[in-house]
Amino acid sequence: MSEKPIFANRVEMHPLLPQEELRTFCARDDVDVELVAYSPLARGAVEDVYEIREVAAKHGASPEQISLAWLREKGVSTVLRATNTAHLRENWLSLGVDLDDEDVATLDAIEERRRIVDPANTSWNR
Repeated sequence: MSEKPIFANRVEMHPLLPQEELRTFCARDDVDVELVAYSPLARGAVEDVYEIREVAAKHGASPEQISLAWLREKGVSTVLRATNTAHLRENWLSLGVDLDDEDVATLDAIEERRRIVDPANTSWNR
């Protein structure tokens, strides 16, 4: 246990793993820990989710951009890995996507819930 207060907690988070309970806990005044999402695009799985594709079509955006915009709506920072210039541009363009309350409700209502990254098989657990 650290004697210093925790500033941020890096967790897997995307529309398929919204971490609602953790977000609520970290937002409490007596906790006040920033959440930072890794794998915010669910390693590409957001492309396969009907609700995300529908919101993306409405905004003329990609499913990945919608996932990033949804995380911003939740007040969550992201850790992105861009493997090329096109991906970097896609990520940057997500800043122009503004979701409305209906969009957020649609994404929040996604029934499929799953973790993409196996915590036991991550570099920080080896």
